[in-house]
Amino acid sequence: MASSAPARTPSRGSLNGVNVDVGSLTPGTRYTITAPDGGDFFDLARQLNIKVIRITDSRWAKTGAEYTAAQWQHVYARAAATGVKIIQLMQSHAHERLLLQTYGLATSPALWMVDLRNEPTINDPTVLSALKAQAAYTHRVAPGIPVTIGGWKVATSGRLLVWQRPSDLSLIVGIVDVVSPHLFGLTHHLLNGVSPEQRTRTYLDTIRQYANGKPVFLEEWGASNGLGGALGAGEVQGTQKTQATIYRGVLQAVDADRCDGVLGSTSWIFSSRYPFVRGGDQTGWSIVLHNGAQELPAATAFLNA
Repeated sequence: MASSAPARTPSRGSLNGVNVDVGSLTPGTRYTITAPDGGDFFDLARQLNIKVIRITDSRWAKTGAEYTAAQWQHVYARAAATGVKIIQLMQSHAHERLLLQTYGLATSPALWMVDLRNEPTINDPTVLSALKAQAAYTHRVAPGIPVTIGGWKVATSGRLLVWQRPSDLSLIVGIVDVVSPHLFGLTHHLLNGVSPEQRTRTYLDTIRQYANGKPVFLEEWGASNGLGGALGAGEVQGTQKTQATIYRGVLQAVDADRCDGVLGSTSWIFSSRYPFVRGGDQTGWSIVLHNGAQELPAATAFLNA
């Protein structure tokens, strides 16, 4: 087991990319991405100027079935070979131990950051305790790799959930090396006259007030492409045109805030994935369709990011 070491801050730069499921990165699945020229996802990522990916694992989340060590190691090897940085989302401490230690991904040069959990309820003492244990474990087995927590929510006394409130960062800012908020509702704001760039910069300005000087990475954001499917509370259907407008605006905002400690962003979501119990296969959020055969206009926004 590796010795403990302080986590490094990720290097500064224009680090924008996408959320993508491991099933889309693995050869031979129903969701495998193929570039138009016959290459794989990582070839397509290079063509689109995608520099960082946050890897989800929706099949594990729904069924507990995991891809093999060889399959995961193939994904990480391809990322390393093409210079794509990986933020690895963990579903649980057991998932973290499997990927980092049993599968040996902790030592991969492609691993850039470990996301301990997606949108946990951070005013739950049991959850907070588990997150602290996960962070300590990651720092021990993957010294130098920063940890983050992908978004957050709090439960109120009326059993309502409040999502992504910046002031609630005080509950987890001491655990993470990087603050990773999620930002949605951008189509609603756009249709009501608020530009995605303005909305993003305002939100990030507020987040930085509670980040204790730590770097910020906008880890989930996105927009409907108008193809239907579950959108979530507060979301409205858009079009391919509004989706592209939002992608361009958010990426411009992130780039403008780079000098103020914003490291980059990963949009939600690149392509269809194994249908999770909540939200389906995400076709309505995707920026490429048909396993990479069709790129929507939003996909080209990264070329100027």
